[in-house]
Amino acid sequence: DRIEATCSPCRSCERRVRQPRPTLARPDPKRSFPGVHRSMRIAYTLTMSAVETEAAIGRWHDAVNSKNLTAALATVTNPIVINGPKGAGPITDEGFVEWITRSGITLRPRSYHPITDRVIVVEQDAQWPADAEPTRLATLFRATGDQVSAALRFPALREALEFAYLYTELAATE
Repeated sequence: DRIEATCSPCRSCERRVRQPRPTLARPDPKRSFPGVHRSMRIAYTLTMSAVETEAAIGRWHDAVNSKNLTAALATVTNPIVINGPKGAGPITDEGFVEWITRSGITLRPRSYHPITDRVIVVEQDAQWPADAEPTRLATLFRATGDQVSAALRFPALREALEFAYLYTELAATE
């Protein structure tokens, strides 16, 4: 089965971005999507691997939001690469669990933006215990097998998508 992307509103940039919907038809690469970013005029075809990546990201969110530390250890690789306001780099799975406990964050996915079979950008509403209202941000997730191997946080969806496309171009030249 194939999943073809359709357009839906993107709150971050007030333009339209691609959202998956099931279909058995082949995407038409010449099809025009008025109002869509030029860089977003891509017909996504999700394979089973991309579905597994999205499932791994869903388990990651469930573990973080429920503060289930045992499940959190099972959802990430050791080490996991992270990026956030306090720096970037690999941390151990135990360091990831400490972050869940220390931050008290709750992350609610708003939209999924598949980049490759292993990389998906997720727009989220993040809320810390001291915040009255959630903050909109985006995270680039990379999965290895059924675990999240990278979670790179960005202040806006557009920045995360730009980095994701750059990342895929870099990876393609290896």
